[in-house]
Amino acid sequence: MGLMDEIKKKAEEAKSAISGHSDKSSSVKDKVGEGIDTVAEEVDEKTGGKHTKKIEDTAGKAKDALGIEDTNKDGK
Repeated sequence: MGLMDEIKKKAEEAKSAISGHSDKSSSVKDKVGEGIDTVAEEVDEKTGGKHTKKIEDTAGKAKDALGIEDTNKDGK
């Protein structure tokens, strides 16, 4: 299984978990979105800012796949 397949699988699992808790989905989505942002920032820092645009795009796509509004579309 390739990296993209694993990411897609995890995204589907997260999406299922979020939709299964409709009464809590807003706060869960917020926390998941914050987690995605945190990971993106860490990866950007570790790569020395060399891949900032790709990292931001990927974080945005992850949020889109989970139905989470991307509040960092203008870049931070």
